[in-house]
Amino acid sequence: MRSSNCVYKIPYTGCSFSSVGQTGRRLETRLNEHKRDQKINASSGINDHATKTGHIIDYEGAKILRYEENELRRIIFESLYLKKFKHFDNNSCSFGLSLF
Repeated sequence: MRSSNCVYKIPYTGCSFSSVGQTGRRLETRLNEHKRDQKINASSGINDHATKTGHIIDYEGAKILRYEENELRRIIFESLYLKKFKHFDNNSCSFGLSLF
């Protein structure tokens, strides 16, 4: 299964919020970076929400929302999915876009 060049969503348990991101690398690599950041208590959008609320990041529930080879298009789709899903303000929405 292909897992690079994608927009992804990571849910929290006990919470309706999700983290949405994009990566050109393998999703597993990006998830491991999130896990490492959480382990060392590094400041990041996904980690800050979990720390402030006590919600648990559900890495096993991570889903690929879309594959996109082109980085700019991936960033645009990330922005659109950020608008679609309930998420915390992680300053990752690069473009002020609406779905339609």
